[in-house]
Amino acid sequence: MKQDLTLYAEDEDGGGTIFSLFLFVTLAIILGVMVDATNAWRNSTMLASAADMGSHAGAVALANSAGETAAIDAARAQVQRNMPTARFGDTVGQAEDIYLLHFDPDTRRLSNSGPKNAVAVRANQLGERSNAVGTFLLSFAGLMSWDVNAVSVAAFDVSAECKGTDGIYGEARIRASSQNHFGNGYCVHSNDHVWLPQQNTFEAGSLVSMPDIADCGSKCTDTANPGIRATEINMIFPDFGDFIDATYDDFAASGLAAGTRKETFYSDRSLGDLAPLREAGVLGEYDQAWLGDVVELSHAEFHSLETLPSGLVYTVSCPSNGNSAGTKLTFDGSTARMRDAAVLTNCSLDFEDGSQVAGSLIVTTRASSSATVTAGQNVTIGDSVAGSCAPEDRTTIMSASGVNVPAKFAASNVTLIADDTVDIASSSSLGETSYGLTIYATGEIDIASQHTFISCGAVDDNLVPRGKLIRHVATN
Repeated sequence: MKQDLTLYAEDEDGGGTIFSLFLFVTLAIILGVMVDATNAWRNSTMLASAADMGSHAGAVALANSAGETAAIDAARAQVQRNMPTARFGDTVGQAEDIYLLHFDPDTRRLSNSGPKNAVAVRANQLGERSNAVGTFLLSFAGLMSWDVNAVSVAAFDVSAECKGTDGIYGEARIRASSQNHFGNGYCVHSNDHVWLPQQNTFEAGSLVSMPDIADCGSKCTDTANPGIRATEINMIFPDFGDFIDATYDDFAASGLAAGTRKETFYSDRSLGDLAPLREAGVLGEYDQAWLGDVVELSHAEFHSLETLPSGLVYTVSCPSNGNSAGTKLTFDGSTARMRDAAVLTNCSLDFEDGSQVAGSLIVTTRASSSATVTAGQNVTIGDSVAGSCAPEDRTTIMSASGVNVPAKFAASNVTLIADDTVDIASSSSLGETSYGLTIYATGEIDIASQHTFISCGAVDDNLVPRGKLIRHVATN
């Protein structure tokens, strides 16, 4: 019997099986860490991407003046579009998964106080929601699933580096030829792309931006365009055509309704001498007008007035078709010299030598395949003294169609808004300096060579369709 026990103890039959089982479990755990952990990482990456897209969609909705509920719904829908509930379970189904915050662009901090301009999204795959990431090999070690989540916060910032009255902003391509100079505080942004061939120079504090910097090719480098600082930015602009129409309607309305652009525009302006209107027969001897009143002029009456008295809104109508002289308003040294006034029209606009337009607004709603705003070679508007950047002299021109003007026209304290293209001609060999020139355009913007763009540092006003910057905010 003793011999049998000794033989049994020394018998190695089955040892390989035990070792193989041990080795299998060990390899399963190692492979499980590799395979299952990789799968969990893959799902967490998908969650992070979906959360980013969801927070961005919510911030865009807020930037477009959607209500808080609509912004949250937009964020949730975007996440579920990328990670369908039928496949990934309840990733953002709870109220606490998406919420609104205030982002302070100066301190770069998030808080629950202040106007809501940021959307936070927490996307989850959790055991408690029955949608945790399942394991395969690690289940042999008792680990049946992973809990993963991702958090993303996106905000819109209306106080970014770029001022609404010191830059060139386009929905389509912006092209600036060579030998242009961009000063400190001047911004160039396109929601398509910016093209700068070469030999443009940039001062510190200037900025070029677009959604994808790769679209700039090799030109957004110091070698091609010295001093350039370029970055990827998305901006949400109001529809420029709608903005022009809304401005027209504001100014065409009688009175100075509180909160309108018209009321703000005339808040620090006064009514001028009405004698020119009486002499032209527009007003009778005893007729009176008040600040912000709308005065209707015929095409002939407009051209009979050397000066448009300040403090009023003038409406002028033209035939909607054709391009005869009767479809155009001409501003020159003897016609329609204006300050602190507004002109609303469906006529084309032509500015010739001697024209004087300061501190004013001109809106044309004329629809045309050709430019409806043109100018002579030596025309300047805006500041009476170039470079003074006087806020009271800032002039805004809005056009439903294209703008095609020479360099001098855009030289000082001027905002151009076009629901079409904008072309600024080449300057002379001596160059042309534009102070506080601002351009907004739906179509392409072309800036020829030898311009210098200097910031006026002006405070934004409500006559510019201010872009809202969408950015992701880092979370701790």
